[in-house]
Formats: sequence, structure tokens, C-alpha cells
Amino acid sequence: MSWPWLSEFLGQNWGNLASVLGVMVSVATLVVATKARQAAEAAKAVARRQSLTEVLQDTVRKNEQVGLFLSQRRWDIVWLRAQEIAGATSIVLTRWPQELNASSKDNLLRSQRLSNSIAGVALIASGEAPTPPALARMSQAQGRVAQLLNTELGESLRSSEWRK
Repeated sequence: MSWPWLSEFLGQNWGNLASVLGVMVSVATLVVATKARQAAEAAKAVARRQSLTEVLQDTVRKNEQVGLFLSQRRWDIVWLRAQEIAGATSIVLTRWPQELNASSKDNLLRSQRLSNSIAGVALIASGEAPTPPALARMSQAQGRVAQLLNTELGESLRSSEWRK
């Protein structure tokens, strides 16, 4: 191959070569952009799962406080925390429906109902002390809420670890 032939070839086919090079750059850019989009979507999913986990951890902590204040018969705080738990479960169900399977949704709905029940009894108890059986039912309901919320927290943590 001689240099004069190469310069003649380039001179006659410069547009074609530039077009081929442009297509190659476009394909490479498309591949990189696609991978970047996939990475961004994965990062967003991890961030959403982390946010869900943080809300569930806070809700578990509030439920532990319900148990503590139940034993101390601090009805105003029991009512407040039980209301916060019911509200947090509602937020979780609304904000993260794609991250929750049917069983998780059922567990959270049960937690919400039990927390609302505890709040209702605590509200009445602020004026009139509950009977020992009512107090036992509240304590059992708080324990069941703890079990349900911890199950969902464990699932969220497991899912977060699996995606990493």
C-alpha cells in the first residue's frame, strides 16, 4: 500500500468513512447511555428500599415505646405512638406499593388495625382505667404488631442486602 493511493482513497471516501465512524460513536454512546440508565434505576431502587427500611425501623421503635408506656399506663403517650404507627403503616402502603408483596401488605394492614385498636382503648383509658382483660388484650395486640412489623423490617433488610 503506497501513500499516494491512501490519500486518494481517503479523499474520495472521506464522507463514507466519517459516516461509518459517526455510526460507531452513536452505537457506543447508546450502549453507555443504556447502561447508565440501568445503573441509575438500580440506585433509585436501592434508595427507595433504604428509605422504606428506615421508616419501618422507626415504626418498630415506636411500637416498642407503646409496649413500655402500656406497662407504665401512660395512656396519652400510648395513644400518640399507636396513632403514629397506624399513620406510618398507611404511608408505607401508599408510598411503596411496588416494593411490597401481598403478604407484606396484609401484615401492614393488620398492624394498622391493631394499632388503631390500641389507640382507641388508650383514648378511653385516659378517662377511665381499662379492665385487666382489656389491658391484657392491648398488650397482646402490641406484641402482635411488633411481630408483624419486625417481619416486614426483616424482609426489607433482606431485600436490601440481596440487591447489593
